[in-house]
Amino acid sequence: MLRKLAVVLAAMAAAVAFAPAANATTAAVPTKATAMLAPEIAIPARVAASTCDSSYLCFWVDSDYRGERGKFSGNNAHWSNYGQPDCQDGNWNDCASSAKNRGTSCSVTLYEHHSYSGDAETIGRGGDRSNLRNQGMNDKTSSNRWC
Repeated sequence: MLRKLAVVLAAMAAAVAFAPAANATTAAVPTKATAMLAPEIAIPARVAASTCDSSYLCFWVDSDYRGERGKFSGNNAHWSNYGQPDCQDGNWNDCASSAKNRGTSCSVTLYEHHSYSGDAETIGRGGDRSNLRNQGMNDKTSSNRWC
């Protein structure tokens, strides 16, 4: 009797896990039922870094390319002009903890202060910094300039 009950419960759980949600618009959208039954797969830090599109400087709120990501394709004298609710002041100023240069032709320099001043860290084309603390720039970047 217990064996039969276990088989029935397993079949019911499988049916719930693979049944489409009534309000789902696509099969790729997880529902609460499937989210509880199916484990999520974590993306390793190095794979997450590759999510930076070509021609951009990408930067993350946390080290190892975790947390919210921002990206710039040009020079930016005031990172405070770009909002990010997960940062202390609600913008990207003094908030980046990791960065990757996916620029197509040159290096990018991160500056401690606005208008390209203060301490600086240059990241060569294709380079990355998984933890800006190692360069003394964690949560200290306020502007960036290419080449």
